[in-house]
Amino acid sequence: MKTVAVIGSGASGLAAALAAANGGAKVTVFEREPKFGGTTALSGGNAWLPGHAGLPDDSAELGLTYLRELSLGDSDDGLLQVFAREAGPTAARVERETAMRLQAIPYCDYHAERPGGREQGGRTLEPVPYDPSEKTAGLVREAPNVTGPITYVELATGEYDRAELQRRSEQGTLTLSMDVMKFLEAWIAHHISASDSSLGSFLVARGAS
Repeated sequence: MKTVAVIGSGASGLAAALAAANGGAKVTVFEREPKFGGTTALSGGNAWLPGHAGLPDDSAELGLTYLRELSLGDSDDGLLQVFAREAGPTAARVERETAMRLQAIPYCDYHAERPGGREQGGRTLEPVPYDPSEKTAGLVREAPNVTGPITYVELATGEYDRAELQRRSEQGTLTLSMDVMKFLEAWIAHHISASDSSLGSFLVARGAS
């Protein structure tokens, strides 16, 4: 059995831990802080993923064209190709292997006028709101910059229900980056072989195979 060590419990680290564990590896996640999340927990929690399944008129090739248009000559074209090719399948895999559900935000690309750009938006995804279980509610780093459980779709369209926002506040519903972290951590918490333990200043979660 292969063993994998993941340093950091932000979105990238936990996504890597999820993929490795699902591939049969024994995974250990190391986190310096007492709770999961890293700087991802302080972000908006959005992901720009061209060519995902929700955009039948988009493609990895168009996304790659756009990325190359924005390159200033200091990017690795091989990495751009990997990102464009894997972006859509990654979104599908996360939804398939976790309880996370994603929704498209109606933001156009920053330079939509360039070749490969998308004026009608939809490439940026965010997780739908999620009511966490008691088991995992306390695992995630607090995000003091998030003042209310609202989504970017609601912010962008101005279409939101104040009664629903109140319900989310009372329920402890997670949105934005906190929602991303909760789905991934809920999966890891469900699969750990031993209780979380601290090692120095690091929080350690060991995933079962």
